[in-house]
Amino acid sequence: MFNTKTISNIFYSAFIIYVCINTIVYVYENYLESELKKYDLNENGFFERDEVTKDQQKVMTKVINDTARNIAPITTIPISIILAVILFLILNKRKSMLKKLE
Repeated sequence: MFNTKTISNIFYSAFIIYVCINTIVYVYENYLESELKKYDLNENGFFERDEVTKDQQKVMTKVINDTARNIAPITTIPISIILAVILFLILNKRKSMLKKLE
């Protein structure tokens, strides 16, 4: 069931899944930062009293509570491998079911 070709296919699939997940995390991080920059009215990089609002604080909280996004490159490794194995098992089962129908 797990020969060299299978393991390499799982590895390639896991790598693609890993890149996709981390790309989504990166895009979301940039989205949050751009949302936060909208509240910096004088574009000096700091939030002064007149720039701090409840909406700004909500976005700021999302930006600074980013532990999961910071460690995403590490935590997505096992997730990617698990998803790739599940994908392989589903496709392998489908392939064997189609062979039985022939």
